[in-house]
Amino acid sequence: MSLSVSIVIPCKNDEIRLKKTLESCQNLNVLADQIILVDDGSTSPIHIEKDYANVQLLRIFPGIGPAGARNAGAEKATGDIILFLDADVTAESELIMQIREHFQNNPSLDAVQGVYTEKTRIESLFSKYQNYYYHYAFISIPSEYVAVCATFCFAIKNSVFKKMNGFDSRIKQPTVEDEAFGYKLAKAGYSIIIDPKIRVHHWAEYSMRRFIARKFRMSFNQGKSILRGHKPPIWGKNQFFLSNPTHHSRKTLLSLFVAPVIPISYIINIPFLITFVLLYCCLNLKFWQYLIIQEPPQRLIAFLFLNWLDHVVIFIGIISGTVHYFTCNHY
Repeated sequence: MSLSVSIVIPCKNDEIRLKKTLESCQNLNVLADQIILVDDGSTSPIHIEKDYANVQLLRIFPGIGPAGARNAGAEKATGDIILFLDADVTAESELIMQIREHFQNNPSLDAVQGVYTEKTRIESLFSKYQNYYYHYAFISIPSEYVAVCATFCFAIKNSVFKKMNGFDSRIKQPTVEDEAFGYKLAKAGYSIIIDPKIRVHHWAEYSMRRFIARKFRMSFNQGKSILRGHKPPIWGKNQFFLSNPTHHSRKTLLSLFVAPVIPISYIINIPFLITFVLLYCCLNLKFWQYLIIQEPPQRLIAFLFLNWLDHVVIFIGIISGTVHYFTCNHY
């Protein structure tokens, strides 16, 4: 007997991209048994559920944040599997079949993580870079079982989600609520895998201002989340994580400390500058090689700059979040 699947989609004010998401869910080879759309305090209430089959609309006003919205949607989910999707992605046609196959073939499996496609259909250079960055980070995780939960496409057993009491609803912004939940799952001994064949298209569009603001907001909250105890686990289900089970590679983490030093080293002396530039190049060489394969060589300089800017903003955000944690509040 096939496992039933409930899709939960939190949304707020973005009706145009949301329609694309719902249309893709209606065009799957195998349809979900239930689609729960959670309107998390939209200023203009969404009225599109009547246009799509099997869509249940849950309105929350005022908004409680994406963590709480997903929890509210999950409470209404009747499926054996809950599939969380973001409201700015479109699913590929085999999605439900792929999800069911994993859980049916491996009864001990607790959760499955999908990935973004390599390329986004948005032309913005910032959007392209961001999409490549996430795709590469997810497909490069060396562990068989991972400590990753990214709710743009994340499937989990309904019973496990409810046993773990869902996402931390005290996290009000769309930042680290899913990442923290992934760490919590892995620490509790639940098994999560990533399947690069389970793919969704990301439709988020970033300007430079939005790119920087989002990176700062995410890293600001990551700094606070670490101090709250949401750290990558050492132990996984029946195995010791000898390799990094998260999408934050050790080389990336080291790059966060090297990137801000590069402009400072220029002031000190040229040999110092050359040393840190070479170190930064070594740490990021594989990602840059990946970018060369994906895009024309003339765009490489722009992507290299964005990679460096990305790391600098993340570093500043983590430091700022740490200071805020100790001087203001933990959330």
